[in-house]
Amino acid sequence: MSALGQKIIAEIRKVAADNPDFIYQAPYGDACFYVFNGQPSCIVGRALWNLGFIDKTLEKGSDNSIRAHVFLDKHFALDLYERDWIDRVQWHQDAKRTWGQAVEVASR
Repeated sequence: MSALGQKIIAEIRKVAADNPDFIYQAPYGDACFYVFNGQPSCIVGRALWNLGFIDKTLEKGSDNSIRAHVFLDKHFALDLYERDWIDRVQWHQDAKRTWGQAVEVASR
């Protein structure tokens, strides 16, 4: 496991723990956005924002709504477990699970 991956995972867990019953509502259709209206949006976006890895400039880029594993592969050097865990959290969030459930299910 990488220090960077563990840092991102820990922050995702913190975001979920702070908002365990939150259900993400995609602004347009089913597309998840890391940044929307100049603010962090999805669970992964909030974690990356909190850590200072993304900011409002991402909103104008083509990477703002790509799948988590694709985004992570393009921007971070994570191991396969870390990348897949984060992608599973994002997928469960997009499937309308609460953030607490998304983290719980991804951790199984």
